[in-house]
Amino acid sequence: MLFLGIYDSSSPSFHQSEIEELKNAVSRVPEDERNVISRPHFALVTVDFGTLGGTFFVESDSEKLGLVVGRPYLNIENSAVDASLLIEALKNGDMECLSAVRGSFCGVCFDQKKNSLHLCTDKVGVFPIYIARIGSRVYFSNALRMFKNISHIPKQLASERLFSHLAFGYCLARDTVFSDIDRMYGGEIVEVNESGIHANQYWNWDRIESSNYSEEELRERIYNCFIDAVKIRTESSPGELSFLSGGLDSRCIVAALRNIGRQVWTLNFAPEGSQDHLFGRLAADALGAHHYELGLESDDFSKRQKIILDSWASTNKNWLDQGVKPYRVWSGDGGSVGMGHVYLDDMFVEILRKKNVRKAAEYLMEFGKLGIPLGMLRSEMKHQAQNSPIEKMTREIQYFSTQDPAKSGLLFFLLNDQRHHLASYFENLDLYKFEVVLPFFDSNLLELIVAAPIDGFLNHAFYNKWLEKFGPAISEVPWQAYPGHVPCPVSIEQYGKLRYQWNEDWFDKKENERKRLKDIKAWRIILNDRNFPKNILSENKLLVAYWITRLKIRDYKYILDAAKAVALFTHTEK
Repeated sequence: MLFLGIYDSSSPSFHQSEIEELKNAVSRVPEDERNVISRPHFALVTVDFGTLGGTFFVESDSEKLGLVVGRPYLNIENSAVDASLLIEALKNGDMECLSAVRGSFCGVCFDQKKNSLHLCTDKVGVFPIYIARIGSRVYFSNALRMFKNISHIPKQLASERLFSHLAFGYCLARDTVFSDIDRMYGGEIVEVNESGIHANQYWNWDRIESSNYSEEELRERIYNCFIDAVKIRTESSPGELSFLSGGLDSRCIVAALRNIGRQVWTLNFAPEGSQDHLFGRLAADALGAHHYELGLESDDFSKRQKIILDSWASTNKNWLDQGVKPYRVWSGDGGSVGMGHVYLDDMFVEILRKKNVRKAAEYLMEFGKLGIPLGMLRSEMKHQAQNSPIEKMTREIQYFSTQDPAKSGLLFFLLNDQRHHLASYFENLDLYKFEVVLPFFDSNLLELIVAAPIDGFLNHAFYNKWLEKFGPAISEVPWQAYPGHVPCPVSIEQYGKLRYQWNEDWFDKKENERKRLKDIKAWRIILNDRNFPKNILSENKLLVAYWITRLKIRDYKYILDAAKAVALFTHTEK
């Protein structure tokens, strides 16, 4: 499931030290078995998790070598045939075949006869491929962290890209924070050969024609497509594992699995006493799922997911013996933006329809409380930091040419926010080793949503009505609604005071204090680091913010966390 490769059209072989560097960089776990595949001009190192989960397929013959991570679902029944079809389509540049994919995946094909490399991402770009070109040499991987210890890659921070990351939590378009490393876009195919790097779109979301179904017909079509997306992703085992929060996305997945007759074990690791914790349990009971919960402390999200998967596996060994896969788990990622249009509102849509894209970007920055704490930066950086994110967002929204200008806002989030939502998961696959199943990213489903009129989807309005299609069990149990969106119609007064995910009391006072002390330690380490990025950050201002926050005079956590993010990008792992 992990890969790191190198291609050089002008060099037929690589020094053994370069191969060793790839082997060391692909995983931080020494015990992981590295598989090395070498051809003239090409070398690839992979790590396959095997029974720990993940669809990973390598195919090699006299003319080509191909690799697929995830599932494109060109062939529903057979994963090996599925991967072979994708590899062949990559080799031949078959855009028609590629446009038929509906899954989440990435693919690699090295054509030995033509001495060319082909790379491909899914239509949203959820499964990443990063590319670094240094002269005639091209490195590619499915985790950015792997490039940190490749000596030939300079890894120069690009201030414009960095400021976007600080403002939005991710870089826009094909950017990473490094000037010499890019991330492939959704629906993109890249060919690398002697003449350079050539990128093409095999799929364009803004070319989808608008639909005019009635509201009831649209609900029916989207429901049937979602059920189909879930059905094709099931495997022959006694049952399925699924995360189940107190929200709607994971609940719809569990309801769909139950509606097609699958046995489901649901997992919840929200804090006890929260809406998320209680509503997840109530939903599992209503849907007839076997529920397993842990109240975990605040930590890296993927780490908490791994903890509950390990805990479930250790207490359900009888089901493992019967064939249930403990590290293949369903996740509701993608539902809030696709079905819920969570970041959009009437004002943003209205401004876009007036074709004032920059004003729309400025509104979104203000409405979403996006921006950069300018106080942490050196004086000469502030002007660029203040304007660059808005300019980048404006250009990215303008990239889409849609019949309804408002749709460019939806596509902005789909092709930016959503494909970065799982970035931490992919960066830490070597540590946590589990596979997520993502039906809300099914491209057939998203195509129906993108084609539909946008107004009815705003604020989860369409979503709430769509729930009725799953039967009464899913809609009669309360759920945790987004702030400012259509509220849950089911009363929650009978459950007393429950902590809410978007409030400061999400974790209790003891846990918040533990987290504060952990943050203080991390900030201090960053400020004392001899590699502190003084060319970007103001050390004196950050020291003042550190002590004011530590002494609880004022809370400058948002400034210190942003500075920590900058410093981590300049840190090289050893």
